[in-house]
Amino acid sequence: MLALRTLPLLMVVCLSSISFVVAESPFLGCITHIFTTVSSQSSQTSAAACITRCASNTYALYITKSFNYPTNNCLCTSANIDPTDYDYSTTTTCTAGAEAAVYRTSSSFTFKGCSSGTGIISSTSGTVASPAACFTKCAAYANAFYTPNLFGSGYTCACGSGTLATNSNTCTTSNYYTFSHTAAAAASGLAKKKRDFEKHERMRRSQVIRERGWDCPRGMKACNVKGASDAWECVDPEADLESCGGCAHGDYVKGANSTAATGVDCSSLPGLLRGSVTCSSGFCQAFACKNGWTLHNGACSRSLTVQL
Repeated sequence: MLALRTLPLLMVVCLSSISFVVAESPFLGCITHIFTTVSSQSSQTSAAACITRCASNTYALYITKSFNYPTNNCLCTSANIDPTDYDYSTTTTCTAGAEAAVYRTSSSFTFKGCSSGTGIISSTSGTVASPAACFTKCAAYANAFYTPNLFGSGYTCACGSGTLATNSNTCTTSNYYTFSHTAAAAASGLAKKKRDFEKHERMRRSQVIRERGWDCPRGMKACNVKGASDAWECVDPEADLESCGGCAHGDYVKGANSTAATGVDCSSLPGLLRGSVTCSSGFCQAFACKNGWTLHNGACSRSLTVQL
């Protein structure tokens, strides 16, 4: 990894124009200082060539050469761009030889310009670590907006689905960088967000399974098997007749031998006629009793004979 130095501010006669929209590689702003690390440096003739060179990284930093300076004008990095590095009075043209234009190497979003921020702040607003993180946050929305936090940390990011006209080509501390993508891309982003959540849940569940030593479908419990050491079976405590409300022979705990009952074997309750009890919502419910027993509130109790 190569540490970047501060870019010197040069007096130049003319400014070279940098295209601020490259297909699926949006312009993210101009930076005057680079306090980060890069994976590679090279000499490139255009922003597009630099983006191609940095395809395996998150960001491409391109400096238009001025009098053949700098030699290596294409910098590739996946590290977060420090918000304090931004030029806060820039247009979409970065100063040749003195500023680096930052591009996201691959994204469905395109840069639309800068906006004053009116109507942007919403319930989706929050602070993120980087422009790329803002795009991820807003993947299911039509628009993404961010502004670097000059005196704080990270970037203020907001998402929206309405149409918002940009009203400035100058990106200052009071303006938002504005991006949009198609409805199809937004739908794809929503699907990806769901897939990412499901993947996270699978990974979390796998970790839990490894730690506890058992795996049962959602809603079921791992119970000790009577007469077997360090063995378990999955039961539905809401409906299992022999482990109603919990485990009749104790909850299974990896490496432990606890047999304290947390549920009831409904079939072993006294006074029941064979096959005359069910487990419903975790409670035993009897519906017929033996002679000499009385059914009351779903349970059998011994009948009392009063002699006069």
